[in-house]
Amino acid sequence: LRFLDKIAIFEVGSVFHPQKDKKLPDEPQRLSLLLSGLRDSKSWLDSGEENYNFFDLKGVIESFIKNLHLDGVEWKKSRDLPFHPGRSVEIMLNEKILGFAGELHPKIRKSFEIPEQPVCIAELNLDMLIELVVQDYQMEFISNYSPIFEDLSIVVDSALPVDVVTPFILE
Repeated sequence: LRFLDKIAIFEVGSVFHPQKDKKLPDEPQRLSLLLSGLRDSKSWLDSGEENYNFFDLKGVIESFIKNLHLDGVEWKKSRDLPFHPGRSVEIMLNEKILGFAGELHPKIRKSFEIPEQPVCIAELNLDMLIELVVQDYQMEFISNYSPIFEDLSIVVDSALPVDVVTPFILE
C-alpha cells in the first residue's frame, strides 16, 4: 500500500488451530479478501479520489455468494478485533458462521504503518462454502479432445462419379 494507489487481492490457504490432546493442529481452508486504496484509477476525466470502503467489500462478497447459488446469508453486526467498531459484520449462512468482514481498526492500521485510508478485509470459511455449493451447478470435466458426434466411413469404387454418391450423403 505504500507503493500502489489501490490493491484488491484474495488468497486461499490453511489456517492452523491447535487441538487439545492432538499433536497436529486442525487446518481448515480459508478465503481471504483485501480491498484498499482508490476505487477507480486516476483519470484526466475524473479525480478518482474515492477509496474502497466496507460497502465495496460487502458487494464483492454478496456477488460471490450469489454466483455460488447460496441462499440464506445474514449479516450481523460484530465488534471483534481486528475490525473497526461499527464497520464490521459476522457473515452467517444457515445459522453457522461463514466468516467475517469489515474495515481494519485504525489502531492496528497505524501499528503496521499503513497509509491513512480504509483497509477492508474479509475471511470466509472455504471448507463450508465448498460443502454447501449446490450440486446442480458443479463443473463437469472438459475433455482434451474435441467432441465427435458422428463418425461415418463409406467405401466406394474409385471409378464411381461423385455426383452419383452425393445424393445419398445428403439424405
